[in-house]
Amino acid sequence: VVAKPIVSLLDPAVIAADDGAFEIYFAQIDDVRSEIWRVELASIYELLQDSPEQVLVADSAWEEGQVGAPCVVVDGDTTILYYQGGSDTPAIGRAISTDGGRNFTKDPGNPIVSQGRDPSVSRHGEQWFMVYADLAEQKILMRESSEGQDFSEARELITARSGQEEAFDSQGLRSPALSVRDTLDGGMH
Repeated sequence: VVAKPIVSLLDPAVIAADDGAFEIYFAQIDDVRSEIWRVELASIYELLQDSPEQVLVADSAWEEGQVGAPCVVVDGDTTILYYQGGSDTPAIGRAISTDGGRNFTKDPGNPIVSQGRDPSVSRHGEQWFMVYADLAEQKILMRESSEGQDFSEARELITARSGQEEAFDSQGLRSPALSVRDTLDGGMH
């Protein structure tokens, strides 16, 4: 859908609209910088009408010149972008847009989660859930929040099976994805 020479386009986060259109957020990385970009796609059957637009750059000290791994949650008229910042000590930041995801304001409390990478956030009713990989990439951790900003202490969900060569996760775990749904009996899955 999107291609550019001499850069890497990574970690797409897709929001589907009711009319069949899509917003795609992705990390654009080259030898000099990493940024988060956004593009609209009217349909999976059509080519892009507009060029991608930059929505977030690494301009905070904790980001160490790198941002990526976008995760987007739409909450009413607000678009919330969770992202990974930093290279030596990755952490998770949060930014808010009130204009449909075109301009973001970073949370002054960033990073909202220190020492984590590859965030995935899902909202279920009034409860927010975040999963992410720890720095050693040996565990997937989860945190909960009532407003999507201040998350609880992490709890471990999955641990890599290091030492078990036949296991798919013997080398580590990265890039978790989360979807929270109601079960038929009224619980959550």
